Amino acid sequence: MKKVGYSLYVHKSNINELLVHLDTHLVSFLFELLEFAQLKGIPFEVVKVNKQNRTISLIDSPDWIIANEPTVGDSWCFKEDFSYKVIKGGSKVYHNKWQFVSKDYTDFDIERAKRRTEEWNSIPDIKKHKSRIGNKAYWIRLLELNNIQI
Repeated sequence: MKKVGYSLYVHKSNINELLVHLDTHLVSFLFELLEFAQLKGIPFEVVKVNKQNRTISLIDSPDWIIANEPTVGDSWCFKEDFSYKVIKGGSKVYHNKWQFVSKDYTDFDIERAKRRTEEWNSIPDIKKHKSRIGNKAYWIRLLELNNIQI
């Protein structure tokens, strides 16, 4: 599971790890939402729970398995009353995708993904770029400038 601020991120295959970090009401909300998503055909790879504002987002990532840093696709952000908004994706990327999955995940090589994190963290002055690397265009350009495979 990946933690950023008040938010927890997991791949849809790793829901069980998320559950132990949620109160019973958020667990119930999540299961109802997953059932709703299945009925409505909402495509998603990532589940994001914002524990501060108690929203749950189901986020598509069309290149999740094949991309080193997968695209953050369209996101369906639900409030507890099941009202939602759709946020158009495509301009952001996820880093450290190995953090989203369980240790026994097999759709990509976890150890290779960890080495990838080490590789891009070796970019000179990477800390000054960290606030901007979520932007896909910025990220691609940074990799190109540092001769790192996209």
